[in-house]
Amino acid sequence: MRGEPLARHARGPLRFGVSGPYLRVDPLDSEETRPERIADVKAVPAVQIKNERVIVTEWTFAPHAETGQHVHAFDYVVVPLTSGTLRLVEPEGSRDVQLTAGVSYSRPAGVSHNVININAHEFRFLEIELM
Repeated sequence: MRGEPLARHARGPLRFGVSGPYLRVDPLDSEETRPERIADVKAVPAVQIKNERVIVTEWTFAPHAETGQHVHAFDYVVVPLTSGTLRLVEPEGSRDVQLTAGVSYSRPAGVSHNVININAHEFRFLEIELM
């Protein structure tokens, strides 16, 4: 039933993929009832610049794609190329953040998270790591 917790009405069994377990999700479920792992689709990185000072990577996320859990070794800046909402799964819990194309933000080294595109459209951003 719509709005009930996913565990009570998952549309398929728990499955294991390359990056771990995931659940099939009913597209009618609300954002609140979706699991923190939506699918087994990976975001695609394309390194544009890598030298002794910076690493610039363009990340492309298909709908529901994710980076996988990772820890940032360097301070970094994110420049969204599209607007939308990303889910950040962090040690403290999950939160959804609204990003606007062209509106940058920075975070320090040591950030640990999985980034998931919860939009129905492709999402892209540049990540600039400061070495």
